[in-house]
Amino acid sequence: MRAEHWAGATEQPAVAVRNLLAGRTVDGNRLLPVFWSDRYGARVRFAGRRREGDTVRVVEGATEEGGFLGVYERDGRTTPVPAVDRPRAFLRAHRELASRELARATGPAANPVCPGAPHPRYSGRRGPRRFFVSDAVPG
Repeated sequence: MRAEHWAGATEQPAVAVRNLLAGRTVDGNRLLPVFWSDRYGARVRFAGRRREGDTVRVVEGATEEGGFLGVYERDGRTTPVPAVDRPRAFLRAHRELASRELARATGPAANPVCPGAPHPRYSGRRGPRRFFVSDAVPG
């Protein structure tokens, strides 16, 4: 799937440095697709990949109220997350989904270069995290 977003441009150098320092490919660009748009006075956001057969339910707010957070689910796990005018709830759900997707893609090690260290991409900090060479060197 092709997903172009400015976040990819900010994260690709960190991926390249981790792979270079490891001497092999230990990380790839696995950005969770996300988009947002302002429509008719409402902020619409969506993160993840929806597939045929996913079921959706509203978990916060209501569609009639004008603002809500929903989750699509497949086999008991959250897949994409849609929201309208729920910025905090959306960011929380997006972080959880991105962290879970990254763990599923990379296995039990959160950080493939430095096991035990938080993964630089989803460390819970606000905004993109800058990657420094010292992050990849144990000790």
